[in-house]
Amino acid sequence: MAPSDPRQTKFVLDESRIPRTWYNIAPDLPVPPAPYLHPGTLGPIGPDDLAPLFPMALIGQEVSADREIEIPEPVRDAYRLYRPSPLYRAHRLERALDTPAHIYYKYEGVSPAGSHKPNTAIPQAFYNKEQGVTRIATETGAGQWGSAMAFAGALFGLEVKVYMVRASYDQKPYRRVLMETYGAEVVAIMTPNDSHHRYAMAALERGFDVICDKPMTNTVPEALDIVRRVADTGLVFCLTHNYTGYPMVRQARAMVADGQLGEIQLVDCREQYEWNAGHIEGAVYLPLNAIMAGAGTDLDKERPVAVICRTGNRSELATMMLQARGFEAYNVEGGMEAWAAEGLPFSAGDGSPGRVA
Repeated sequence: MAPSDPRQTKFVLDESRIPRTWYNIAPDLPVPPAPYLHPGTLGPIGPDDLAPLFPMALIGQEVSADREIEIPEPVRDAYRLYRPSPLYRAHRLERALDTPAHIYYKYEGVSPAGSHKPNTAIPQAFYNKEQGVTRIATETGAGQWGSAMAFAGALFGLEVKVYMVRASYDQKPYRRVLMETYGAEVVAIMTPNDSHHRYAMAALERGFDVICDKPMTNTVPEALDIVRRVADTGLVFCLTHNYTGYPMVRQARAMVADGQLGEIQLVDCREQYEWNAGHIEGAVYLPLNAIMAGAGTDLDKERPVAVICRTGNRSELATMMLQARGFEAYNVEGGMEAWAAEGLPFSAGDGSPGRVA
Protein backbone atom coordinates (compact mmCIF):
# COMPACT_ATOMS: atom_id res chain seq x y z
CA MET A 1 0.00 0.00 0.00
CA ALA A 2 1.37 3.40 -0.95
CA PRO A 3 2.18 5.78 1.95
CA SER A 4 -0.36 8.53 2.65
CA ASP A 5 2.43 11.13 2.53
CA PRO A 6 4.38 10.92 -0.77
CA ARG A 7 7.33 12.60 0.99
CA GLN A 8 7.65 9.83 3.59
CA THR A 9 11.24 8.60 3.70
CA LYS A 10 11.49 6.14 6.60
CA PHE A 11 9.20 3.14 7.18
CA VAL A 12 9.44 1.26 10.48
CA LEU A 13 7.33 -1.75 11.44
CA ASP A 14 6.29 -2.63 14.98
CA GLU A 15 8.14 -5.40 16.85
CA SER A 16 5.09 -7.61 16.54
CA ARG A 17 5.85 -7.82 12.81
CA ILE A 18 9.18 -9.59 13.33
CA PRO A 19 8.93 -12.79 11.24
CA ARG A 20 8.33 -16.10 12.97
CA THR A 21 10.01 -18.17 10.26
CA TRP A 22 13.03 -17.99 7.99
CA TYR A 23 12.48 -18.43 4.28
CA ASN A 24 14.43 -21.33 2.74
CA ILE A 25 15.00 -20.68 -0.96
CA ALA A 26 16.09 -24.24 -1.77
CA PRO A 27 12.58 -25.64 -2.46
CA ASP A 28 11.95 -22.86 -4.99
CA LEU A 29 15.13 -23.35 -7.02
CA PRO A 30 14.65 -24.83 -10.51
CA VAL A 31 17.17 -27.59 -9.68
CA PRO A 32 18.41 -28.77 -6.27
CA PRO A 33 21.73 -27.21 -5.18
CA ALA A 34 24.79 -29.39 -5.63
CA PRO A 35 25.92 -31.12 -2.43
CA TYR A 36 28.90 -29.86 -0.47
CA LEU A 37 32.03 -31.90 -1.21
CA HIS A 38 34.41 -33.32 1.38
CA PRO A 39 37.88 -31.76 0.86
CA GLY A 40 39.53 -35.11 1.50
CA THR A 41 37.35 -37.60 -0.37
CA LEU A 42 35.76 -35.12 -2.82
CA GLY A 43 32.53 -37.02 -2.21
CA PRO A 44 29.31 -35.49 -0.84
CA ILE A 45 29.51 -34.36 2.76
CA GLY A 46 27.13 -36.01 5.21
CA PRO A 47 25.85 -34.83 8.61
CA ASP A 48 28.56 -36.80 10.42
CA ASP A 49 31.23 -34.87 8.52
CA LEU A 50 29.75 -31.53 9.59
CA ALA A 51 29.00 -32.51 13.20
CA PRO A 52 32.46 -31.52 14.56
CA LEU A 53 31.90 -27.98 13.22
CA PHE A 54 28.18 -27.22 13.51
CA PRO A 55 25.30 -28.08 15.86
CA MET A 56 22.82 -30.57 14.45
CA ALA A 57 20.04 -27.96 14.23
CA LEU A 58 22.08 -25.93 11.75
CA ILE A 59 23.09 -29.02 9.80
CA GLY A 60 19.40 -29.91 9.54
CA GLN A 61 18.63 -26.49 8.09
CA GLU A 62 21.36 -26.91 5.46
CA VAL A 63 19.64 -30.00 4.04
CA SER A 64 16.03 -29.04 4.78
CA ALA A 65 13.46 -29.12 2.00
CA ASP A 66 10.98 -27.03 4.03
CA ARG A 67 10.17 -23.61 2.60
CA GLU A 68 9.81 -22.09 6.09
CA ILE A 69 11.93 -22.83 9.17
CA GLU A 70 10.69 -21.70 12.57
CA ILE A 71 12.71 -19.01 14.36
CA PRO A 72 13.23 -19.96 18.04
CA GLU A 73 11.69 -17.50 20.50
CA PRO A 74 15.02 -16.64 22.21
CA VAL A 75 16.33 -15.62 18.80
CA ARG A 76 13.24 -13.51 18.08
CA ASP A 77 13.65 -11.85 21.47
CA ALA A 78 17.23 -10.95 20.59
CA TYR A 79 16.09 -9.62 17.21
CA ARG A 80 13.86 -7.15 19.08
CA LEU A 81 16.98 -5.19 20.02
CA TYR A 82 17.20 -3.85 16.46
CA ARG A 83 14.57 -5.43 14.24
CA PRO A 84 12.48 -4.66 12.29
CA SER A 85 15.19 -2.56 10.69
CA PRO A 86 13.99 0.61 8.91
CA LEU A 87 13.12 0.74 5.23
CA TYR A 88 14.07 3.96 3.42
CA ARG A 89 12.87 5.47 0.21
CA ALA A 90 15.67 6.98 -1.88
CA HIS A 91 13.87 10.15 -3.06
CA ARG A 92 17.06 11.95 -4.14
CA LEU A 93 18.31 8.96 -6.11
CA GLU A 94 14.96 8.75 -7.89
CA ARG A 95 15.26 12.41 -8.87
CA ALA A 96 18.87 12.00 -9.96
CA LEU A 97 17.89 9.09 -12.19
CA ASP A 98 14.76 10.87 -13.38
CA THR A 99 12.81 7.64 -12.98
CA PRO A 100 9.13 7.04 -12.17
CA ALA A 101 10.21 3.98 -10.17
CA HIS A 102 10.13 4.04 -6.37
CA ILE A 103 13.53 2.96 -4.98
CA TYR A 104 13.74 1.55 -1.45
CA TYR A 105 16.58 0.14 0.62
CA LYS A 106 16.88 -1.53 4.00
CA TYR A 107 19.30 -0.08 6.54
CA GLU A 108 20.93 -2.78 8.70
CA GLY A 109 23.40 -0.47 10.42
CA VAL A 110 20.99 -0.14 13.35
CA SER A 111 22.11 -3.48 14.79
CA PRO A 112 24.42 -3.46 17.86
CA ALA A 113 27.22 -4.74 15.61
CA GLY A 114 26.55 -2.14 12.89
CA SER A 115 25.68 -4.55 10.08
CA HIS A 116 23.23 -7.25 8.98
CA LYS A 117 25.48 -10.03 10.27
CA PRO A 118 23.84 -10.50 13.70
CA ASN A 119 20.85 -11.85 11.75
CA THR A 120 22.74 -15.12 11.38
CA ALA A 121 25.26 -14.80 14.23
CA ILE A 122 22.48 -14.77 16.84
CA PRO A 123 20.88 -18.08 15.78
CA GLN A 124 24.30 -19.67 15.36
CA ALA A 125 25.19 -18.73 18.92
CA PHE A 126 21.77 -19.90 20.16
CA TYR A 127 21.97 -23.34 18.52
CA ASN A 128 25.51 -23.86 19.78
CA LYS A 129 24.41 -22.93 23.30
CA GLU A 130 21.50 -25.38 23.06
CA GLN A 131 23.87 -28.18 22.10
CA GLY A 132 26.13 -27.51 25.08
CA VAL A 133 28.89 -25.60 23.35
CA THR A 134 30.58 -23.08 25.65
CA ARG A 135 33.20 -21.54 23.36
CA ILE A 136 33.16 -20.34 19.74
CA ALA A 137 36.24 -19.54 17.67
CA THR A 138 35.75 -17.57 14.45
CA GLU A 139 37.63 -15.34 12.03
CA THR A 140 37.00 -11.86 10.72
CA GLY A 141 38.47 -9.61 8.06
CA ALA A 142 37.37 -6.02 8.53
CA GLY A 143 35.66 -6.89 11.82
CA GLN A 144 31.94 -6.96 10.98
CA TRP A 145 31.48 -10.71 11.41
CA GLY A 146 33.70 -10.76 14.50
CA SER A 147 31.61 -7.96 16.03
CA ALA A 148 28.40 -9.83 15.25
CA MET A 149 29.67 -13.08 16.76
CA ALA A 150 31.03 -11.29 19.83
CA PHE A 151 27.63 -9.63 20.34
CA ALA A 152 25.76 -12.92 19.85
CA GLY A 153 28.07 -14.75 22.22
CA ALA A 154 27.44 -12.13 24.89
CA LEU A 155 23.68 -12.62 24.52
CA PHE A 156 23.89 -16.35 25.25
CA GLY A 157 26.84 -16.46 27.63
CA LEU A 158 29.36 -18.00 25.22
CA GLU A 159 33.10 -17.45 25.26
CA VAL A 160 34.16 -16.04 21.87
CA LYS A 161 37.64 -15.88 20.38
CA VAL A 162 38.05 -13.90 17.15
CA TYR A 163 41.04 -14.25 14.83
CA MET A 164 41.32 -10.95 12.96
CA VAL A 165 43.36 -10.14 9.83
CA ARG A 166 46.40 -8.20 11.01
CA ALA A 167 45.94 -5.27 8.61
CA SER A 168 42.39 -4.71 9.87
CA TYR A 169 43.51 -5.28 13.46
CA ASP A 170 45.82 -2.28 13.01
CA GLN A 171 43.57 -0.18 10.76
CA LYS A 172 40.31 -0.61 12.65
CA PRO A 173 41.11 -0.47 16.37
CA TYR A 174 37.56 0.57 17.24
CA ARG A 175 36.20 -2.63 15.68
CA ARG A 176 38.56 -4.56 17.93
CA VAL A 177 37.49 -2.50 20.94
CA LEU A 178 33.83 -3.19 20.12
CA MET A 179 34.46 -6.95 20.06
CA GLU A 180 36.37 -6.76 23.32
CA THR A 181 33.57 -4.69 24.86
CA TYR A 182 31.21 -7.58 24.14
CA GLY A 183 33.66 -9.87 25.96
CA ALA A 184 35.46 -11.49 23.00
CA GLU A 185 39.17 -12.13 22.84
CA VAL A 186 40.68 -10.76 19.62
CA VAL A 187 43.88 -12.19 18.16
CA ALA A 188 45.77 -10.69 15.18
CA ILE A 189 46.54 -13.09 12.33
CA MET A 190 49.83 -12.57 10.56
CA THR A 191 52.28 -14.68 8.57
CA PRO A 192 55.75 -13.08 8.40
CA ASN A 193 57.39 -13.41 5.00
CA ASP A 194 60.19 -15.61 6.33
CA SER A 195 57.65 -18.28 7.31
CA HIS A 196 56.07 -18.71 3.85
CA HIS A 197 58.41 -21.58 2.90
CA ARG A 198 57.82 -23.48 6.14
CA TYR A 199 54.04 -23.22 6.02
CA ALA A 200 53.78 -23.90 2.29
CA MET A 201 55.90 -27.04 2.58
CA ALA A 202 53.86 -28.28 5.53
CA ALA A 203 50.63 -27.84 3.55
CA LEU A 204 52.03 -29.53 0.43
CA GLU A 205 53.32 -32.47 2.49
CA ARG A 206 49.78 -33.00 3.76
CA GLY A 207 48.24 -32.95 0.30
CA PHE A 208 46.84 -29.40 0.25
CA ASP A 209 46.96 -27.00 -2.69
CA VAL A 210 48.45 -23.65 -1.66
CA ILE A 211 47.71 -20.00 -2.45
CA CYS A 212 50.56 -17.84 -1.18
CA ASP A 213 50.83 -14.08 -1.14
CA LYS A 214 54.06 -12.58 -2.40
CA PRO A 215 56.91 -13.02 -1.72
CA MET A 216 57.07 -16.73 -2.39
CA THR A 217 60.11 -17.14 -0.10
CA ASN A 218 63.02 -15.13 1.20
CA THR A 219 65.70 -17.10 -0.68
CA VAL A 220 66.07 -18.77 -4.07
CA PRO A 221 66.90 -22.22 -2.57
CA GLU A 222 63.65 -22.12 -0.58
CA ALA A 223 61.69 -21.21 -3.72
CA LEU A 224 63.29 -24.08 -5.67
CA ASP A 225 62.45 -26.41 -2.80
CA ILE A 226 58.75 -25.57 -3.23
CA VAL A 227 58.99 -25.92 -7.02
CA ARG A 228 60.42 -29.43 -6.66
CA ARG A 229 57.76 -30.44 -4.15
CA VAL A 230 54.96 -29.21 -6.42
CA ALA A 231 56.47 -31.14 -9.34
CA ASP A 232 56.67 -34.31 -7.24
CA THR A 233 53.13 -34.10 -5.86
CA GLY A 234 51.21 -32.60 -8.77
CA LEU A 235 49.55 -30.18 -6.33
CA VAL A 236 48.76 -26.56 -7.15
CA PHE A 237 50.86 -23.69 -5.82
CA CYS A 238 49.51 -20.22 -6.68
CA LEU A 239 51.53 -17.08 -6.01
CA THR A 240 49.62 -13.80 -5.92
CA HIS A 241 51.05 -10.48 -7.07
CA ASN A 242 48.91 -7.43 -6.38
CA TYR A 243 51.31 -4.51 -6.54
CA THR A 244 48.64 -1.92 -7.19
CA GLY A 245 50.97 0.80 -5.96
CA TYR A 246 53.55 0.55 -8.73
CA PRO A 247 52.25 3.47 -10.84
CA MET A 248 51.88 5.69 -7.78
CA VAL A 249 55.38 4.84 -6.59
CA ARG A 250 56.74 5.91 -9.98
CA GLN A 251 54.67 9.08 -9.88
CA ALA A 252 55.89 9.89 -6.38
CA ARG A 253 59.51 9.37 -7.41
CA ALA A 254 59.04 11.79 -10.32
CA MET A 255 57.36 14.38 -8.09
CA VAL A 256 60.15 14.17 -5.54
CA ALA A 257 62.81 14.43 -8.23
CA ASP A 258 61.12 17.54 -9.64
CA GLY A 259 60.88 19.12 -6.20
CA GLN A 260 57.10 19.34 -6.42
CA LEU A 261 56.64 18.08 -2.86
CA GLY A 262 59.52 19.92 -1.23
CA GLU A 263 61.77 18.25 1.33
CA ILE A 264 59.72 15.27 2.50
CA GLN A 265 59.67 13.70 5.95
CA LEU A 266 59.24 9.94 5.62
CA VAL A 267 57.41 8.20 8.48
CA ASP A 268 57.54 4.40 8.79
CA CYS A 269 54.51 3.20 10.80
CA ARG A 270 55.22 -0.56 10.78
CA GLU A 271 55.96 -2.83 13.74
CA GLN A 272 59.41 -2.98 15.32
CA TYR A 273 60.35 -6.34 13.78
CA GLU A 274 59.43 -5.01 10.31
CA TRP A 275 61.54 -1.89 10.83
CA ASN A 276 64.48 -3.99 12.03
CA ALA A 277 64.26 -6.25 8.97
CA GLY A 278 64.63 -3.33 6.59
CA HIS A 279 63.79 0.37 6.35
CA ILE A 280 64.52 3.36 4.15
CA GLU A 281 67.47 5.53 5.13
CA GLY A 282 66.37 8.75 6.81
CA ALA A 283 62.89 7.49 7.69
CA VAL A 284 61.37 8.36 11.06
CA TYR A 285 60.09 5.33 12.98
CA LEU A 286 56.60 6.00 14.37
CA PRO A 287 54.50 2.83 14.72
CA LEU A 288 50.80 3.14 14.04
CA ASN A 289 49.79 2.60 17.65
CA ALA A 290 52.08 5.47 18.69
CA ILE A 291 50.53 7.78 16.09
CA MET A 292 47.08 6.77 17.32
CA ALA A 293 48.18 7.70 20.84
CA GLY A 294 49.20 11.19 19.66
CA ALA A 295 52.88 10.79 18.76
CA GLY A 296 54.32 12.80 15.89
CA THR A 297 54.03 16.30 17.33
CA ASP A 298 57.77 16.82 16.74
CA LEU A 299 57.35 16.49 12.98
CA ASP A 300 57.75 19.71 11.01
CA LYS A 301 54.34 20.99 9.86
CA GLU A 302 56.04 23.18 7.28
CA ARG A 303 57.23 20.13 5.36
CA PRO A 304 55.12 17.40 3.71
CA VAL A 305 55.01 13.98 5.33
CA ALA A 306 54.96 10.65 3.47
CA VAL A 307 53.81 7.63 5.48
CA ILE A 308 54.81 4.08 4.59
CA CYS A 309 54.01 0.60 5.90
CA ARG A 310 54.28 -2.86 4.31
CA THR A 311 51.44 -2.62 1.78
CA GLY A 312 49.86 0.83 2.22
CA ASN A 313 46.96 -0.17 4.46
CA ARG A 314 48.18 0.84 7.91
CA SER A 315 49.87 3.92 6.47
CA GLU A 316 46.54 5.05 5.01
CA LEU A 317 45.07 5.23 8.51
CA ALA A 318 48.19 6.95 9.88
CA THR A 319 48.06 9.46 7.01
CA MET A 320 44.46 10.39 7.80
CA MET A 321 45.35 10.90 11.47
CA LEU A 322 48.26 13.18 10.62
CA GLN A 323 46.12 15.11 8.15
CA ALA A 324 43.52 15.63 10.89
CA ARG A 325 46.30 17.16 13.02
CA GLY A 326 47.19 19.69 10.33
CA PHE A 327 50.01 17.91 8.50
CA GLU A 328 50.31 17.79 4.72
CA ALA A 329 50.51 14.01 4.74
CA TYR A 330 50.54 11.48 1.89
CA ASN A 331 50.16 7.71 1.92
CA VAL A 332 52.79 5.67 0.05
CA GLU A 333 50.53 3.28 -1.87
CA GLY A 334 51.95 -0.22 -2.17
CA GLY A 335 54.25 0.38 0.78
CA MET A 336 57.60 -1.32 1.29
CA GLU A 337 56.59 -4.21 -0.94
CA ALA A 338 56.22 -1.90 -3.93
CA TRP A 339 59.38 -0.01 -2.89
CA ALA A 340 61.40 -3.23 -2.84
CA ALA A 341 59.85 -4.47 -6.08
CA GLU A 342 60.99 -1.25 -7.78
CA GLY A 343 64.56 -2.00 -6.69
CA LEU A 344 64.78 1.07 -4.46
CA PRO A 345 67.38 0.97 -1.65
CA PHE A 346 66.69 0.07 1.97
CA SER A 347 68.69 -1.72 4.63
CA ALA A 348 68.39 -3.57 7.94
CA GLY A 349 69.33 -2.03 11.27
CA ASP A 350 72.82 -3.53 11.14
CA GLY A 351 73.50 -2.10 7.69
CA SER A 352 73.00 -5.37 5.83
CA PRO A 353 70.63 -5.55 2.82
CA GLY A 354 67.04 -5.09 3.96
CA ARG A 355 64.08 -7.39 3.46
CA VAL A 356 60.34 -6.80 3.75
CA ALA A 357 59.07 -8.72 6.77
